[in-house]
Amino acid sequence: MLRESVEQRFVAPLTEWLGGPEHQTQARLIFAYVMGVAVTRAMMTTAAPCTPEQTQAFCDRFARDIQALVERPLEE
Repeated sequence: MLRESVEQRFVAPLTEWLGGPEHQTQARLIFAYVMGVAVTRAMMTTAAPCTPEQTQAFCDRFARDIQALVERPLEE
């Protein structure tokens, strides 16, 4: 049920936005990265809150990483 929801609400639209079915693995990787970062960040901020500078550095790096995943398709 959760897998189907993730596929329908995130992976499928992102796959299409990236250029079609051949980009499904790329879309799944982006989703996995986003979820992993979200879970880790939630755990880290509860245990040891970040400074505004750390938060900005984190966001800047995250944005660059996601952009790189979008711009560079996976090589088969």
